[in-house]
Amino acid sequence: MYRFSASGKEAIFDMKNTITKPEIHYAKTEDGWKIALHHHVGKKFRYPVLLVHGLASNYRNMDFPLEDLSLSRYLSRQGFDCWIVDLRGSGLSKKSRWAPYKWYFDDFVFQDLPAATDLILKKTGAKRLHWLGHSLGGVLAFPFANFYHRKKVLQSLITIASPVTTASRPGYFKITHRFDRILKLFPRLPYKTLSRMATRFVDLLLGLEGNALFSKDNMTREILITIMQHAVESVPSSLILQIHDWLKHNYFGSKDRKIDFRESMNHITMPMLMVCGAADSFTPLADIRLAFRKIPSKKKSLLVFGKSGGHEHDYGHIDLVLGKNSPKEVFPQLLNWLKEHD
Repeated sequence: MYRFSASGKEAIFDMKNTITKPEIHYAKTEDGWKIALHHHVGKKFRYPVLLVHGLASNYRNMDFPLEDLSLSRYLSRQGFDCWIVDLRGSGLSKKSRWAPYKWYFDDFVFQDLPAATDLILKKTGAKRLHWLGHSLGGVLAFPFANFYHRKKVLQSLITIASPVTTASRPGYFKITHRFDRILKLFPRLPYKTLSRMATRFVDLLLGLEGNALFSKDNMTREILITIMQHAVESVPSSLILQIHDWLKHNYFGSKDRKIDFRESMNHITMPMLMVCGAADSFTPLADIRLAFRKIPSKKKSLLVFGKSGGHEHDYGHIDLVLGKNSPKEVFPQLLNWLKEHD
């Protein structure tokens, strides 16, 4: 149970009776990283579920400290074997002592996720797995599915608030890309430290109209403080600069520009569910619909969470997974999809 002081400056945790710790496994990459996998056991269904967090986040994105908001625990209680990955630089993943704080989207695709998948298949004995990714964690599935050595490893794919095109440029990009020359001088963007410092301004953040990350009607003070204290990670400047390059040139590809990752969408033939929020400015609905039409899968569905669809609020970006109404409106839909395609 979480109890917060009136000022919001400190939180007291008592998780003995409510939170069961996951098993921790480590998958070693070819370049020496130890990628952490958090395992919640489930034995009812055939295929395990790999849950992949988004940019500047960690496994808490999918295994939130407030148990009712933990998607992985929800699915595990229903019988799915859940594995939440910490991509390099996040959570409990570890790098060799002398490795530089520098990596790219390519490293997730060709190093971290293949190592994690190999370990999951070895531990479970399964031939395939379900992929459930939030934001960047969904985008990663497209090139992974195309380049992983076992082409048909994905039983199904769920993307949540995943910006699968670069046709639209988020509002923040109009400001941040101007600092690219400065970013090159620093190894990382200290989101983790800044996020924890910003908890003292949580009431101001909750009052912002039309913020880019969440619907304020679907967020509480307790949830937002917990996100800021536990689910935010710093990011290497190299990765941010790569993403900025995509946005500048309407391009989605490898760092050396030899691989067009966007072309990988043409190879998505497994059952696919795309989930988005009606008020998500990071992943505009128009872009999601465009990508949805291009994906060749014969079994695909698009779910938009908003008032027009009968939901309590117009959802934003992070509150699709970590909103106060996610457990009753979003989680059951994901569960039903997985059951249907297991």
